Amino acid sequence: MKTKPIIYPAILPFILLSVIFSFAACGSSDHKDRSSEVVVLQPYKDAGMWDWVAPIDGAGYCGPAALYHIINYYVDQGSYDYKEFDDEGWAWAEQPLVIPVITEENPMFIDDTDFGQFIQRYETGSDWAMLDDVADLYSSQDDNDRLYDVFVCSSNTSTEDIEVRRARLNYIHENLFKKGVPVVIHLTSSIPLSGHYVALIGYDPDKGEVYYVDSLHHTSGIQTVELEDFLGEWFYDGGDYYSARWDGEWMAFWHPENSVNCDQCGD
Repeated sequence: MKTKPIIYPAILPFILLSVIFSFAACGSSDHKDRSSEVVVLQPYKDAGMWDWVAPIDGAGYCGPAALYHIINYYVDQGSYDYKEFDDEGWAWAEQPLVIPVITEENPMFIDDTDFGQFIQRYETGSDWAMLDDVADLYSSQDDNDRLYDVFVCSSNTSTEDIEVRRARLNYIHENLFKKGVPVVIHLTSSIPLSGHYVALIGYDPDKGEVYYVDSLHHTSGIQTVELEDFLGEWFYDGGDYYSARWDGEWMAFWHPENSVNCDQCGD
């Protein structure tokens, strides 16, 4: 039988000090990294972060806006290095990219920010190749200091592929939402060759509800849609002109230190 090790009283103060300092170190950072907490709520449960989301001037910059809503949730506004391509190849930009703090008290359109222009130069809309550029932000001029890891599922599903979308949502729920990571999804519009991006922020299987925020309704806070409508219907109301549905495409980005395992669409 193994005997219990003896801890001599003389070293107990050092052990207590070590424990105290270890807890102090854990709480010493001013930056709250919601994507790497040990105990994580789904993003929609942090409701105060979604009461007001940054607006866009029209519909053209919904992609960068959906990215920004998640960046705001991560509290990642600040200055970041990135690379530019010139005649000599790729090189660090002379000036960092500034992601501003946009609030109801300090409003601005995503369209007019350097971040919006970094992701999307023209107001005609985004695609996944543009939104994926969020992976090109660095905390310093070090190739190993990338701000985000990114995964894009650009595999489109047809209207009747409800079970494929169900499997993808379950995958997102287990591998991302439960680790505090929202996702950007694409909605296919009833108008040909058009669509819309929103930030998907949670799913409650017990209630059968899905939660998202939308730059075109930036003062409305968290939007709720019934699960079966989200999977199978043209649930999104674009006013008098169009409706839209989730086409199964989605994208996630998170801090590299987070224990996220996301490498497939989730079919």
